Amino acid sequence: MSQELLRTVMDFAGSIAMICLLSMAYGTVRRRLPGISLAPQLAGITFGLVAVLQMHAPITPFPGMIIDLRNIPILLAGAFLGARGMLSCLIIAVGARIGIGGVGLASGVVSMILVGGLGLAWDAITAGPKRRGWKAMFGLVALMSIHLVALVMLPYELMMWFVSFAAGPLLLTYAIVVPVAGMMLENERMQMVSEARLRAVARTDPEATFPTRKTLEAEASQAFATGQFAKGVAAIHMSFRPGLAHSSFWGENVRDLIAVSLHQRIAPLIPEGVIFGQVCDDGVVFLAPENMALGMDGLAASIRRDVVTEAIRLPGSAPSHPRLTVNRVDYEGLPDLEDLLDGSCDGTEQVKTPVRFVSDGSGDKRLFEMAERLIAHHRRTAERRAHSTLERRDG
Repeated sequence: MSQELLRTVMDFAGSIAMICLLSMAYGTVRRRLPGISLAPQLAGITFGLVAVLQMHAPITPFPGMIIDLRNIPILLAGAFLGARGMLSCLIIAVGARIGIGGVGLASGVVSMILVGGLGLAWDAITAGPKRRGWKAMFGLVALMSIHLVALVMLPYELMMWFVSFAAGPLLLTYAIVVPVAGMMLENERMQMVSEARLRAVARTDPEATFPTRKTLEAEASQAFATGQFAKGVAAIHMSFRPGLAHSSFWGENVRDLIAVSLHQRIAPLIPEGVIFGQVCDDGVVFLAPENMALGMDGLAASIRRDVVTEAIRLPGSAPSHPRLTVNRVDYEGLPDLEDLLDGSCDGTEQVKTPVRFVSDGSGDKRLFEMAERLIAHHRRTAERRAHSTLERRDG
């Protein structure tokens, strides 16, 4: 008897663990594919596969009584993935159930269809920006119980046996597993709501992040035209890389969010008269007239000392330090605007050349050799382009 009880407990634990892992997979898929139209379908396929596994790993609490939790993944797909995700899940689950066959085939298929629809109905009733709590989750359990009407499609004796012996343990199992798994999925949903808000802020609120490259180009052009940079330019080229914890969690959108956090920290440190902007995905440039060189030295030191020391916290991931590179650059005379702005970006196609002095915090050093190599590279590129143009004309 003790062995049977242990086996039953292990069966329950395995099924619940599988559904909990499903909840984690949901968050991973949706986070890795934000905004992609196939994300609900891919998550739905995952839910459907778990439903199939549940069919083939039933729980036997008593001899002659078989319970499986196939309907829970289908219910959760309807409640959290929307119609497309639920249909993907349902197609896989129904196909597997048809393959199994048996006297309960029609009842089982109708039951799964009802459960998916009930999940969609619950989502339509409760969806909103606020967190859905335990009361809503138990409401989902109560709504799910409606699917038992499919029992009328069973032969009478089998239906009465199920109602008398299996329905109670099955509903008790639902009452335990569905709220727990539902709260895990709800936490993921709220996490994604938070992420979506951050992304929206990063992309639409001009005050929340660094000015754009176009804004900086306009301000720099005006400074050139009015002679503010006539004697030279004191600049800071800053590039940043997200930490591993942020990259693995947020994916391709992480740089926008890191930029928002860095802007919040750096903006109060910027002296009056400095113009700045984000010139590429991971590069920011600060520009000031040559007579503000000491102030720019202080700003660079403050960024290195104060901004990087404290880890950046983004929702859902561990605090992480971005990898920050800060270079103080003095340009003699009037540098080319493109050269001035692209010094913070990666790639030889973006770094233009006429740098005179660079300080990385350990002292100034000349970069004439680098400048000569870059000038030669761009000269060769220009010659190849001119030669190609002449060939096309001659042809």
